[in-house]
Amino acid sequence: MKGKNKYGMYGGATLLTMCAPAAVIAANYMTVEAAQKAAFQQADVFKEIQVELTTQQQQAILLLAGPQPRHGKLQVFHALQG
Repeated sequence: MKGKNKYGMYGGATLLTMCAPAAVIAANYMTVEAAQKAAFQQADVFKEIQVELTTQQQQAILLLAGPQPRHGKLQVFHALQG
């Protein structure tokens, strides 16, 4: 067992990886207004629609969207031109 100590470790490298800090990720998100304009460039009016989703619908959205940061609430808008 060349290289290992009596505890089965390879010295400081193993200890270093065990103590490494978690990755820090920063992201810039668009405002709701900026995202609306980017997705629907020809629309000039956005009206929020109140939608009550069932638990099954909420789970389907989460499955399709994949891993996401937590959201305060899901919002639905009707994009209109004129």
